[in-house]
Amino acid sequence: FAREKNYEGYNLPRDLSIKKLIVNERDDPFTQGFVAWRFMPGKKLDASGTTEALRIAKGLWLGYLAWQNPEDRNLVLKILEGYKRHEYVDQGIWLIRNYFNLETRTFANNTFLVDYDPDFVNEVAVAEKNTSLKKLAEKSNVEEDQIKKMIPQKKGFKRSNDQESQQDEQFFDTINDKAALGVIKVALLGGLEAKEWVSDNLIVDRITNSKLKNLLTAILPLMKMSSSDLVSGIEDESDRKIITKIMIEEDPSIDFMQMAMDCISTLKKDFAMGEIQRFRMKIRELEANGKDTSELMNEVLQLQKDMNA
Repeated sequence: FAREKNYEGYNLPRDLSIKKLIVNERDDPFTQGFVAWRFMPGKKLDASGTTEALRIAKGLWLGYLAWQNPEDRNLVLKILEGYKRHEYVDQGIWLIRNYFNLETRTFANNTFLVDYDPDFVNEVAVAEKNTSLKKLAEKSNVEEDQIKKMIPQKKGFKRSNDQESQQDEQFFDTINDKAALGVIKVALLGGLEAKEWVSDNLIVDRITNSKLKNLLTAILPLMKMSSSDLVSGIEDESDRKIITKIMIEEDPSIDFMQMAMDCISTLKKDFAMGEIQRFRMKIRELEANGKDTSELMNEVLQLQKDMNA
C-alpha cells in the first residue's frame, strides 16, 4: 500500500499493528519496541517475534518514506532497537534469537532467525546516521558458513556417534537444507491450513539438496494421510528413517503456519541469492570481454526486488 501511495489501505494495518502488536509499555522499557508474533483477543501478548518485527518495521519505513509521518519513523527506530535486544552470541557466532517470552521474561536460546534483512536495517541506519543500527546491519551480514557450524548442533538433527546417523547428517548442513527440513516437518505434522499453504506456495526446485527435494516430492501428495499410511507410502528406507525421526521430535509449541511461511521465504531468498551470484559471475566475464551487461544487470535487480517483496 505504501509503495502505491494508498494511504487508506496502509493506515488500517498500521493502526492495528500499533494497537495490538507493538509493545510500548512505559513501565517496561526493556520490552519497548518488541513486536508480538500474534494477537489473540482477550489474552495478553505471550511472546515477541523477530521476523514480525522486521516486517512491521519495514512496512512502517515505507510508510514514512511515502508520507513523512514522524511517528512512523520513531516507531521504526524503536522496533529496530527492540529487535537488536534479541541479539546473542552462541559458540562465538552472533545471531538474533527468534523470540522473547513475555510471560516468563526469558529469551529462546535454542532457536534463531535465518533472514536478518541486513539491507533494510542498513538503509535505515544510513538514512538516520545511526551508528548503533549500522553496526547491527554489519553483524546481520552473517556468512552462511558461520551458521552452518551451528546447524547440526541445534534441535532436530543433532550430532551422533552412530556412523549411520552421521551419514544421514551430511545431507543437512546448509540454510537451504534446514528450511527444507522445516517444510517437511510442516507437511508431516502441521494442520490442514499450513499443509495447504505449503502445497500452494512451495516451489520444490528451490531446494538444492536432491535427497530432501525427492523426499518432499514424495511426501506432498501423501501429506493428508494418517502418519502410519504416509510412512508406509514412502518406498526408500532412509527416507522413512528421516520421516520417523521428525515425527518423534514433535513439539506442540510450534506454530506450523509461521514455520511454513518462514521456511518457504528462506528457500525463496536462498535460491535468489544463488541466482544473483551466478549472474554476477557472468557479468564479470562479460565485462572482462568488453560486452554489454545491461540485460543481466536488470535480471539481478529483479531478483533483488523479488527477494525483498
